[in-house]
Amino acid sequence: MVLLYFYTSARQSTWLMFKKKITRRTDPPAGDKNKDYVNTLLVVAALVATVTFAAGFTIPGGFNSSEPNQGLPTLAGDRKLTYFMVFDILAMQSSIVTIATLIWAQLGDPALVHTSLNVALPSLFFALLCMPVAFYFGVFVVFARVKGLVIFLDVA
Repeated sequence: MVLLYFYTSARQSTWLMFKKKITRRTDPPAGDKNKDYVNTLLVVAALVATVTFAAGFTIPGGFNSSEPNQGLPTLAGDRKLTYFMVFDILAMQSSIVTIATLIWAQLGDPALVHTSLNVALPSLFFALLCMPVAFYFGVFVVFARVKGLVIFLDVA
């Protein structure tokens, strides 16, 4: 929400200059810096994949332990749980694409590193955007009956 506010309130040229400075390097790092850069991104992508994988199995609301719905999610009929799972899966798959691409980048060819970073960075960015959305829907599905918290989450 904060990023959206700054995006809409900033002038277009200022925002594009700010965005270009933060998200894109002007030149790819050389030599051993390539390896450190790729390894750092690989660690971040692996952490995202691990967290989203665990969140997919620890579904908000838990599971039914009695028949006839034994083993099914307690909140299976809730559409917000579906949104949680969709964003969690999107984040996990994007981070797995990032991991595969960064492993490919470790072959050492500078052109290959540059090409793989062009794929890996947007994919990791997308995964990092999907994670808080999945978290939001996870909290929203569990605390749907707490009106004050729902209003706070919608405003914040």
